[in-house]
Parts: sequence; structure tokens; C-alpha cells
Amino acid sequence: MKLIHTNAFLAGAARRCVAATLAVTLGLGSAFIVPVPAFATETDDLQAQVEEAQERLDSLTHQLEEAQAQVDATALELEETQARIAELEDEIAANQEELAAAQSELADHVADSYKTGGISLVTILLSSDSFNDLTSQLYYAGRVADAESNQISSVRDLQAELEAQQTELTDREAELTTLLDEQTQSQEEMEAATAEANSYLNGLSDELQAALEAERQAAAEEERRRAEEAARQAQEELERQQQEEEQQQQQQGQQGSSSGNETVEVPSGGGSGSLTAAQRQTIVNAGMSQIGVDYALGAYQPGVLLDCSGLTTYAYAQAGISIIHQSGRQFNTVVAAGNLKTSMSDLEPGDLVFYGRPNISHVAIYIGGGRIVHANGYGRGVMTSRVDYNRNFRGGGSPI
Repeated sequence: MKLIHTNAFLAGAARRCVAATLAVTLGLGSAFIVPVPAFATETDDLQAQVEEAQERLDSLTHQLEEAQAQVDATALELEETQARIAELEDEIAANQEELAAAQSELADHVADSYKTGGISLVTILLSSDSFNDLTSQLYYAGRVADAESNQISSVRDLQAELEAQQTELTDREAELTTLLDEQTQSQEEMEAATAEANSYLNGLSDELQAALEAERQAAAEEERRRAEEAARQAQEELERQQQEEEQQQQQQGQQGSSSGNETVEVPSGGGSGSLTAAQRQTIVNAGMSQIGVDYALGAYQPGVLLDCSGLTTYAYAQAGISIIHQSGRQFNTVVAAGNLKTSMSDLEPGDLVFYGRPNISHVAIYIGGGRIVHANGYGRGVMTSRVDYNRNFRGGGSPI
């Protein structure tokens, strides 16, 4: 299979990308993929090409996840802004009704004040260009009660304030709409760049695949051994927790039977969440069952295609827990539950692990022993690895 030269593609992608910083971060240009010599057959050279291609693909994948997080954040703010605009429209309509009522009350008062002579009400009405002009003439003529004048003034001030807020929010809505369009376009261009880089990696020659097969098998066997060891340790820890829970339940039953209806509340452990040992084991097992499944941004096809939050959504669903298929909102749920742990030493098997700054862009499942299972981007798919502090680690925890 012929190797694909991607310099021209990458230069074009860099010109198209809205986010100029991506080109600086990833070093887009002639150095993106080292050209392959026509008759390169040595394993070391081939291995170097694979490693560089994978490294660049990893960078693109991480940038793509961050771009998706920005789009999600902007879309959420736009949704909240539009909801506030709708609320203001209702408030403005209600205020207009109040103003109309005040105007009607004023008109009745004027009619009563002028029906017996003096200045003709008809004359004042005909000489006024607008309701504002009418009230001004009446006010300065001293014919409008102070209370009515103040009421109308207060309603008008409120109306002006609401309309100012509406204008400000409408302007912000337009800004967010434009920003979302730009971010979405940038994300689409990044997806195209990532897809082509992934295609390049997948299109490496049969010769390269054959030369590296033995090394891949050895690495896979080592990774399997590590994962099994981590899973074994996690299983032991979860069994220990389950035994403690059973003992606590037995103690509760004994205390309840000896003291009538009185019950004893067992502490949750402070920030650990309310996941049971059985649920944690189910989450870990479900995540591990997807190892080898391919990655695609936004995908949720267990056993076929998954992205990072798709894997966590699937694993938690197997434990009877529904979470949103979006890494940033999963993080918010953990924070809202008061279960966020910022130290890896505090993590428990089954906890979610988050990465990304300022927006959460990646999520994994902690399996124990300092290791995680996650959908780790194009070219890698679902796999296990160590917790990576160089990837903007933000902590972890359970959403309940």
C-alpha cells in the first residue's frame, strides 16, 4: 500500500482554520509528517514514522475535543441568553399592560377634573401631539395628581430598564450566534484535518504493519497484563468495600431491632459519592468491555464507535445511572454533587476522571492502580493507560 504524502493537505488545512493558534500548537506545515524514503524498509525508520504520525494525530484529536468543548459552552450560553430574552419579553408585555391601566386611570381623572369648565379637556387633547405631551401639559398645569404622575413615571422607568436589558441581551445573542458559527466552522475544518491524518495513519503500508506486528503484540500483551492487574486490585478493593457495606447494613439492622423505630445513618465517606461497590465494579467492567472499539467524535454506538463521554455514558448506564453524553456537563454534575476529588490518591474505581482547561474536553473511567480506561482519540480507540497529569488533569469523582 502506497504511503500518502500530506504536506500539501496540511498547508491547506492551516490556511483554512479559523483558530490560528492551532497551526502554532501543532506545528502545521512541512514538518507535520516526515516524507518517507521510497525504499525505506528498516524497522526503526518505519517505527519512527508511525510514532510521529500517531503523535500528530493525538494532538489533532485533543485540539478537536477542546474545540467541541468550546462549541458546547457557547451553545449553552446562547441557549441561556435566548431564554432570558423570552422572559424579558413577557415582563415587558406585562409592564405595558400596567402602563395602559395607568393611562386609562389618568384619562378618567382628567375627564372628571375638566368636565365642569375651566380648561377644556377636548382642547388639551387636541393640542397634544402624543400621550407624553398630554401628561406634560397636565403636569405643568398642576392638574394631575402627584400620585398618578409618579406611578406613570415609575412604570415608564421600569419599561425603559427592561427594554435596555432586552437590547443588551439581543446584542449578546447576535455575538454568540456569530461566535458559534465561527467555532462550528473551525471544528468542522479540524475534523477534516483529523480525518485525513487518521486516514494517513491507517493507510501505512503492509510492509510496515508486518514489521511492527510482533512489537504491537508484545505491547498489547503488556497492556493487557497491566489492565488485568489493575482490574484485580480494583476487584479486591470493591469486594472489601462491599463487605464493609454489608457489615454496616447488618449493624444497622441489629441497632434498629434493639431500639424500636430508631435508625443509624452510616457516613458516606466524605466526597466519595453514593455509588455502591457493586455499581463501581459494573462501571469498570462495562468500560473494560469496550477496549478496542474505535473512536469517533460525538459517537455513541457501544461495541462499534464511541467518543470519550459516550464510553462513560454507556458504562454508567450499565450500573443503572443516566448521565449526559457530554464531558463538560458530566463534570458539572460531579461538582454539583459535591464529589469532585482533585488528587489521584482519592480516586476510586468507577469514578469519572476529567481533563481540559478552561473547558472540560476529555473524560475517562478510573479502574484503580493509577490507571484509566477511556476512548483515547482517533487511531487509539478505547484503551487503558495511566492517569496523565500533562493533559490538564482536573480531578474526578462520581456524579451521584
